[in-house]
Amino acid sequence: MFNSFNRPNFGNPGSSPDSIASYRCVTSVGDSRIFQLGLRYFLREARTMFVSHRRAFLRVLAAQRGEKLPPDRAVTRGPKFHCFGYYDKLQFDPTDRYALGMQVDFEHRAPRADDVIRIGMVDLQDGDRWIELSESRAWSWQQSCMLQWLPGSKSEIIWNDRQGGQFVAHILDVESGRRRTLPSSIANVSPDDWWALTTDFARVAHTRPNYGCEGVPDPNQEVGAPTDSGVWRVDLKTGKRTRLVSLADMHRIAIRPCAKRPPGPSPKRLCTPPLQSRR
Repeated sequence: MFNSFNRPNFGNPGSSPDSIASYRCVTSVGDSRIFQLGLRYFLREARTMFVSHRRAFLRVLAAQRGEKLPPDRAVTRGPKFHCFGYYDKLQFDPTDRYALGMQVDFEHRAPRADDVIRIGMVDLQDGDRWIELSESRAWSWQQSCMLQWLPGSKSEIIWNDRQGGQFVAHILDVESGRRRTLPSSIANVSPDDWWALTTDFARVAHTRPNYGCEGVPDPNQEVGAPTDSGVWRVDLKTGKRTRLVSLADMHRIAIRPCAKRPPGPSPKRLCTPPLQSRR
């Protein structure tokens, strides 16, 4: 639900060919999104994982208009540190009894390739008991290891890991203990849990540190728009991975740079020039 609104609130591009300075260029931006502001308000300065009912998110938005905030409580305890991410992942099982989380024994620095994070869940009906399930060597503070419940499943979770020099994804049934491994990472899971989208986390780690995962080198560090990196679709039943679009494909999509700004006051420019090589 949140992700459907997660887009820049840009104005429309200019449509008049007679105005060379603004034709096909975005020159305005709207107000900040209340959905994003509401989430930031709820999680701001959080050092411990807090739990509220799923519908509490809407009540948080209402609280900005002066209404009372929903109750919350800390459900994890030190001395180790706990977190959950990413924001659009299913943290709670269908019964709202178990909340997924991760446990680590350090903070205030970026994860290294040899740092392991523990995968677990909190039993909210048994004194907030921590139940350890597994671990991951493919995670970041920003996006964690993409831990989440599989949509439509009562007992299966999925998360990313690193094995044999590559990123993989594990699917674990927390009730039976059955586990299988896919030969690809995942990022966004489809609502029917048949497939997922994923990106090149090694590339992300190289081009945007702290968002990707360490431990797998980017083979295209000196290439601006490689043909073998991009976005893939992953079949969660078979593990087959199909590339949907490469960075080279994206590069070939024409993005017209803004015309030279005319003299005098002008709105903020938002046009994006074509991708330049990192060479």
